[in-house]
Amino acid sequence: MWKWGKLALLLTVLQAFACASNPAGLDAGPDATSQTDARADGLAPADGGADASPTDAPPGWSVAVVDDQPKFKSRAALAVGPDGTLHLAYNVATSVDGWTIPSVWYARRQGAIWERTEVAPAGGTSNEFPVLVVDSQNRPHVFYNRAVGGVVDLFMLAGTGSGFAAAVNLTNTTGKDEFAPSVAIDGSNAIHVLFQERTGPSGSYVYSIGYLRVSAGSPGSPEPVASGTAMFSLSPDYDIVADGGGVHVVYCKPGDSAFNNVLYYRHRASSAWEPESRVTATDQDVWSPAIGVDGAGTVHAAYTKGPSWSEKTLTYNRRTSGAWLGEQPLSGSTEDRSYYLGLQVESDGLVHLAFHRFYDSNGDILYLTGRNGSLGPEERVTQTVAGDESSASVARVPGGPVVVSFLENLAAAPDGKVYLATRN
Repeated sequence: MWKWGKLALLLTVLQAFACASNPAGLDAGPDATSQTDARADGLAPADGGADASPTDAPPGWSVAVVDDQPKFKSRAALAVGPDGTLHLAYNVATSVDGWTIPSVWYARRQGAIWERTEVAPAGGTSNEFPVLVVDSQNRPHVFYNRAVGGVVDLFMLAGTGSGFAAAVNLTNTTGKDEFAPSVAIDGSNAIHVLFQERTGPSGSYVYSIGYLRVSAGSPGSPEPVASGTAMFSLSPDYDIVADGGGVHVVYCKPGDSAFNNVLYYRHRASSAWEPESRVTATDQDVWSPAIGVDGAGTVHAAYTKGPSWSEKTLTYNRRTSGAWLGEQPLSGSTEDRSYYLGLQVESDGLVHLAFHRFYDSNGDILYLTGRNGSLGPEERVTQTVAGDESSASVARVPGGPVVVSFLENLAAAPDGKVYLATRN
């Protein structure tokens, strides 16, 4: 069970960036590329940080620091380019106390060197929930949300091959907020963006799920996907993936209680959305769903699920020929949690899944892999006593190892770290 002091600290940490009543701060100046640095990917970070490996790292994994500059870190998202280059997008706080007003940083590794760039400076306004994809030309595209004129909009930074173009406002709406994007890229380099919308006055917000498509750098008009969805949470309760058959999305709506999430699925073939279908029971609470698709068109979903907020078990399901094959608990624990869940599915159906679990008030990152509905056994990626790792993202280097990015914020709060673990 959690010690209440540590739980309070964790909630303070998480809420430093994510507040249910206001996902982003007041308006400030435009985004612009700022400082860049580089460091060797070894035990002694060039910027003076601590040892690269968390203490007592289990065998089978090597762990290195990507960023240990002071201040709180949030939402590290990982992508691998066709050429094997690793790309990360994440938040670093900019406030004097080190907790709030995040900017967006981008890190790229080729060989043994990480190059880090602050691509969306805060300028007094929070830039939140960064995610990214990499196109067939190895150009990264970073997405995040920012408040503009009191309204929250989605932004994109498109890679140019030598940096990033100016930030593009994708939504630019009045009277509604769009935030916390999830993104997927298809074989034609079209990028599909799923996000949460919020309308209405403070205290009576209405939440829904929206979608837009970015083609050749130009965003299409936002489309409604689902209304009356689950309220804002510390990690988005929806995800998207794209393949030759269209776009697949999962999202949560309230169930038997307004405070429990029920998982739904919807498919967009060509230009039309098919009717939604319910995936989980209405008396269960779902967190942080993630979705993937393989070359045969089978949809894979993972999420943490349980009867209450404090009881969650990692769960897996897959959909083929229009039907879900049935839920599979992936552990015997009721303390599987995820402030983001890392899922990647390869074209041959091989599934990679990274998540975090509590161990007597300590959180660690774990990893599972398998195919055809058979996943496991679990592998411990971290095994620390003082730290709590979270926000796992997973990817496979083409022809190479599995890599997992994650955060650690509590050991030296607010001076968190971004890590990358490599499966040996």
